[in-house]
Amino acid sequence: MATGGISEEERNYTGPDDRSQSEIIGFVLILGFTMIAATAMLFVGLNVVDGHEQTVEIGAAENELALFGSKVSEVALGDSSVQSVSTESKGGSYEVTESTGTMEIKHINRTGAGTEETIHEFEMGEVTYEDGGTKIAYQGGGVWRHEDGHTTMVSPPEFHYRYGTLTLPVVNVTRDNHVSGQVRSITARQTGETNRIYPNSSRTYENDDTKYENPIENGTVEITVESEYYQGWKAYFEERTGGNVSYDDEAGTATVELLTLGDHGHTEIEDGEPIIIRAAEEEEPMNDFNLTLYSDDPSGLNNLDWALEIDGREAVHLHAQGSGDVDVTITDPDDEDWEWEAIDVFEVEDTGDSHTLHANLSTLDGDKNATHVESGEEKELGIVFDELIERQRPNVDLTVEDKDGAQRVNHDESSLYIDYEGVGFVTYLQITENEVKVRLN
Repeated sequence: MATGGISEEERNYTGPDDRSQSEIIGFVLILGFTMIAATAMLFVGLNVVDGHEQTVEIGAAENELALFGSKVSEVALGDSSVQSVSTESKGGSYEVTESTGTMEIKHINRTGAGTEETIHEFEMGEVTYEDGGTKIAYQGGGVWRHEDGHTTMVSPPEFHYRYGTLTLPVVNVTRDNHVSGQVRSITARQTGETNRIYPNSSRTYENDDTKYENPIENGTVEITVESEYYQGWKAYFEERTGGNVSYDDEAGTATVELLTLGDHGHTEIEDGEPIIIRAAEEEEPMNDFNLTLYSDDPSGLNNLDWALEIDGREAVHLHAQGSGDVDVTITDPDDEDWEWEAIDVFEVEDTGDSHTLHANLSTLDGDKNATHVESGEEKELGIVFDELIERQRPNVDLTVEDKDGAQRVNHDESSLYIDYEGVGFVTYLQITENEVKVRLN
């Protein structure tokens, strides 16, 4: 029994009003949380829808510009005077911009080490579709996707390299009007005749009067693209050419170097001058290396002492000691333990008036074997010569050395037939410049 105060029961009593207030507050809180969650879901949902729509729009723009690229090729190459492509992408903005990139083609070391000549430098404009932070661009015949500072290829550029032939119908986009934004179609129109750069007998190199003619010889052909999309060009060069590819992030450039092939087919040989092999394949490069040597003396080639050197060091030695039988020694100048000898594998032919030696160092005749000097291992002579070139590839200069005091070879009459597989090389250039005006409608 309580006296003079509030009992414990009274203190813990919750009246009807308090319970009602608690229920109302709880309901309000639940309703508030529900509305917040619904709003968040709506916001996320709208973002998902917007993101999906943007993805669809960008995908459509990629297809539109890829189709546009094929139409531009028809116009640039003279198959059509005008072509148009309808556009369905509405979320972003189309624009034509001139001179956003360049392509420069140089011939390096053509007339000697350290020489450099520019064959031509091209301007390249572009047609772009931009939505948010993503840009789809047609430039240089290719379509590129650029976002977050990185470029990937959508469709390949007009840069065709196959079996030593580089075909470059360079397309330069110029603007026919100043419209930009959402458009209904894109039109490409021919502006004039194709400008043939190479081959072109009316054009000559800077350092001399040598004409722009095929096959292209000596040194290296270097193609450099300066572009916002240089990363895409770099990846394309690496995938399609087999040449030496480099890039410069600061300059925004991608470069591919293609070697000229060197000596091929029937080739003259001269004492003290190199037989030139360029861009040799990594495995089994040599198809044929067939020497025909004539004597420079009535006494013939019975004391033959003739060599091919690499960087002043003997690599191949043909030797006869007073008889018609010829020995061959093959050595890697960079590895003294790699030395092979083939004894009596060739024979000097006496025709009466002169002596002749036919020596095919690429022979796979099982009777013409070479023996490793240290281990005694035997291999066919052609395999050993192949391995020498593999060890020294991709570029090998085999300098002819007719030893002093030996019966000398008549190099004016002598010759070589050489054939080998190459990679990342160029023998024929087909380069044109094609300007196309583009109108946004």
